[in-house]
Amino acid sequence: MKKKFITCNNFLLLCIVILSLFLNLYKISDLMIFIGDAARDYLVARDMVITGVIPLVGIPSSVVWLHQGPISIYIIGLAFILTNFNPVAPAVLYSLIGVLTTFLVYVLTKKLFNTQVAFLSSLFYATSPLVIINSRQPYHTSSIPFFTILFFLVLYKVLKGKKMFFLLFLLFGFLLQVELSNAVLLAVLIILFYYHKINFTKKNMLLSICGFLTGVVPFILYDFSNSFVYTLGFPAWILNRIRLFLGYSVGTHPNFYNINEVFLRITQQLSGVIFPQSFVVFFIILIFVFLTLLLYVRKSGFKKNPNLYILTFWFFVPIFGFIVHASPGTAYFPVLFPVISIVIGYAFYICINKYPNMIVLFIILVFLNLFSLIKNEYYTTTQNAENLLPPFSYHLGSSWKVYDAVVQKIISDSKGKSFRVIPGGFFSTVKTGIDNYKFLFLYHGAKINNTSRLQYTIYPRDNSIRNKIFYEDSNVVVTKEYHD
Repeated sequence: MKKKFITCNNFLLLCIVILSLFLNLYKISDLMIFIGDAARDYLVARDMVITGVIPLVGIPSSVVWLHQGPISIYIIGLAFILTNFNPVAPAVLYSLIGVLTTFLVYVLTKKLFNTQVAFLSSLFYATSPLVIINSRQPYHTSSIPFFTILFFLVLYKVLKGKKMFFLLFLLFGFLLQVELSNAVLLAVLIILFYYHKINFTKKNMLLSICGFLTGVVPFILYDFSNSFVYTLGFPAWILNRIRLFLGYSVGTHPNFYNINEVFLRITQQLSGVIFPQSFVVFFIILIFVFLTLLLYVRKSGFKKNPNLYILTFWFFVPIFGFIVHASPGTAYFPVLFPVISIVIGYAFYICINKYPNMIVLFIILVFLNLFSLIKNEYYTTTQNAENLLPPFSYHLGSSWKVYDAVVQKIISDSKGKSFRVIPGGFFSTVKTGIDNYKFLFLYHGAKINNTSRLQYTIYPRDNSIRNKIFYEDSNVVVTKEYHD
């Protein structure tokens, strides 16, 4: 037993998992990012737990008539049941899923390559800034890497001859539920099935269809009362994006006119994963990884390690899909987080084999990412500082404590009386503009009444508002007034 489990490899893996656990949970009760869209799911999950009515869809996507799946609402609801609606609990649960994903990165990489590459890749994943920030958010994007890594683990086994078609397409259905843009992985499936000459018998086809339908049951149930928007509308929307990309439109430019914006978004996300502190260093690492793998493939070819095909299509097919889309959101990219870490781990492994001192550079990279996260408070805006994600000074979101401070001020001022809260300025143009405040009011037991004479209006910070100001800070202005 001791010889089998108490080994150097297991000890190193345990250290990586513990590091991942620490980084995912450190000061999360203070630094949990709480955006309005996440709060929208909080409110729905709260209603689900209280009323027992299970929602079939989640938050609307960038296409207003298409919603994401409800998996995130179910996860948040579970956390609420266990902790009596504690606002930080869903983030803790998602963070634990992130730690499990770190372990699964190790498992998959070991199958694709070897133990050494698995250590490098999982360690990089465990300390990647944007990976950790994403996993600590109580939002539907947080679980994408987890379901993605499970999907590719099962896909790897299917490509090796295992008859796991039901589970494979079940996971693909789950991936569609957590983020509709993950549909691009269907193209990866088709390409790899064709390359590996997978025998798709009638039985395998039936198992695949049953698995997929099981994975998207909420969408199917929703379709019956909503004009089949997923069955018919979603495929039609995809075809329309392709049509626009190819330029088949009347009176508008084709989507490739937005190519500069697309590459800017791709660069922003890649730098956040790899090394956000310096664009120059990030670019050097990117060139190093690309040239290392290019020279290796040129010398050895894919035949020496055919699993490189999986990584190649896993990375480049979604990237091409984002280009076709022409305006990919940040929610599209978590599907790439694991493969980026695996590719970087493999590139460093190749160099370390030839130049052992390269391990020092890898450790420095990991340490700098880890240090920057903690020093910059996970690039979360707090009551004391606005910590923007470099190199593009991107605002990821504010700590829930920022919103809670406003909520506590209003509750204290109301002196136990009922009041109503409405959005003002830009907040009034966004459906989830003040949903984070709404949830916190409910959590603290405030007496919200939409017919009350006492009204508080929450505006984003705006120096033009100077009348009836009740409270203001660096983020918001709150006005107070009475209505007849």
